[in-house]
Amino acid sequence: MKNRSKLWDRNFTIITIGTIISAIGSIGLNFALSIVVYNNTSSIMLTGIYNAVIIIPQVLFPVLVAPYIDRISRKKIIVFLDYLLGAIYTIFGVYLISTDFNYYLFIVVGFIASTIGVIYSLAYNSLFPDLIPEGFAQKGYSVSVLIYPIIAASFTPIAAIVYESVGIEILFIIEGVLLLICASVELFIKYEEGNRIADKYKLQEYFTDIKEGVLYLKKEKGILFIYLYIAVTIFASQGVSLLLVPFFQSHMVYNTTHYSLLLSAETIGRTVGGVLHYMIKIPEGKRYAIASKVYIIYDLLDGVLMFVAFPIMVIMRFIEGFLGVNSANIRESSVQSYIPKEKRARVNSFFQLLVFGGMFLANLVAGVLGEIFSLPIAGAVFGCCGVVGALILICKNKIEISKIYNRDI
Repeated sequence: MKNRSKLWDRNFTIITIGTIISAIGSIGLNFALSIVVYNNTSSIMLTGIYNAVIIIPQVLFPVLVAPYIDRISRKKIIVFLDYLLGAIYTIFGVYLISTDFNYYLFIVVGFIASTIGVIYSLAYNSLFPDLIPEGFAQKGYSVSVLIYPIIAASFTPIAAIVYESVGIEILFIIEGVLLLICASVELFIKYEEGNRIADKYKLQEYFTDIKEGVLYLKKEKGILFIYLYIAVTIFASQGVSLLLVPFFQSHMVYNTTHYSLLLSAETIGRTVGGVLHYMIKIPEGKRYAIASKVYIIYDLLDGVLMFVAFPIMVIMRFIEGFLGVNSANIRESSVQSYIPKEKRARVNSFFQLLVFGGMFLANLVAGVLGEIFSLPIAGAVFGCCGVVGALILICKNKIEISKIYNRDI
């Protein structure tokens, strides 16, 4: 029998603490960024362009940098990048104290932060599964998906108050300092990465590594279909999320506080779902059935969200959070444990390319639809896209996806 107390060993505890510290600041900062851009431009289009531009690195760079990440120390990457981004945010926050809003400057800083973020994300997602003790994949990912919901539910309302009373510059400084602390904590991870580290890396080897990632996805159709669907549903949910900002900022009754409460409802739902996943292991034979139904319900709720009264919106967002964290846990624990660790960064880089490509497109499309149609109608269009994607990519490819989801992990 496995000793379940071994989940919380040294490395898993440290990476979890570091993630919590980083999440506290990033939740507040990300909440305020789209609002400050919209409030200072009064344009859905300019807000959409801003969000689209800062996603560009996350579309272009994953495939370019992934082969390197598969060959060098991932711990050193995440520590260095946390220090670097922490310094950038702190300096920018101090600078904003004595200057007015500059749309183009925000784009430049956002672009730099996004570039750092995509490299960090690949390294983190490649290393994290190796820091979970063997046999505890679902439980380990349950802890991981609980972090952001709990932090968001706790700190989003606080971030709204700080933003409205003090300004976004303080949120930049807070996140910068927390990232510096996070990097210092991550220094204490002890993990031997073996022969991953290469002294020389030739260009021919680089293209060979990329080719291996492509061939793996070509062979593993289930992984490919899952990745394609996630790109579609991210496109749909990102579009709705962008439209929610002007919906609340321009509403006759609703305001930023209502918006923060809606986000908190979703994160509370994620928290409840994450706790259940930590306590109860889903039977291996039912994981696909649960995930496929959740995908459809989630996108349906997203599509009708802006048509209902605020109390119903809160309930629906809670349900979306609960369902979303369950599907995310099933997907991440199944997919990441299925992909060979020596190919994980390369394969995940294509996933990130698809996901952030969907986000990039969503921001542009939302900007256009938000100017042409009413915001609820534009949101319904995105919801329909998500439902159609689930039916075509997940439901029609049950055999390929079931063999990945319905495993004992």
